[in-house]
Amino acid sequence: MHDSKFRFLSLILILGGIHALEAKPLPPSLPDSSLYQVDSRWQDDEGKTLRLSGLRGQVRVVSLFYTGCDNLCPMILGQLKSLEAAMPADIKDKVGFVLITMDSKNDSSGALRAYRKKSNLTHDHWVLLRGAADDTREVAELLGVHYTPKDAKGQMGHTGVIAILDRDGRILARVSGITDQKAFLAELARALSAKP
Repeated sequence: MHDSKFRFLSLILILGGIHALEAKPLPPSLPDSSLYQVDSRWQDDEGKTLRLSGLRGQVRVVSLFYTGCDNLCPMILGQLKSLEAAMPADIKDKVGFVLITMDSKNDSSGALRAYRKKSNLTHDHWVLLRGAADDTREVAELLGVHYTPKDAKGQMGHTGVIAILDRDGRILARVSGITDQKAFLAELARALSAKP
């Protein structure tokens, strides 16, 4: 008798779980042109593993960098921080920044964490990521970023692309540095006004 009650209760729990799964709507599939179609795994500065699709749902400003750069990366970061400071509150709360290191060999999660602290990048607006060399190269190519191996001084030659991604990871705009902040803010506002 006890076994049959247990089996009956188990069946109810299983059916209830199936019903709960059926009731939860599946997220719409990603567009073919989405950067989030890249199915690799990444690690943030806290050591947590995620996929790029985990960034879905928010307009993102994305750039590649590396913590040891002493030339272009500090300029790009300065432009991004200036952009963040210039954002009206209604835009700032809906836009996230993503920095992906080109030097995952040396930029460990701890190095990214130290960079976040040194650069005063908040957790609510900034995501710092590292990935395998091949995965980083793939994302760089999709964003139009070119970089070379480190030279004798430990510096990498690279382009300074900053991209705007819509909520589904489609590239809406790409610039080589933010030379016109008002135009860039207008692009962000257009991305935010688009229907999800």
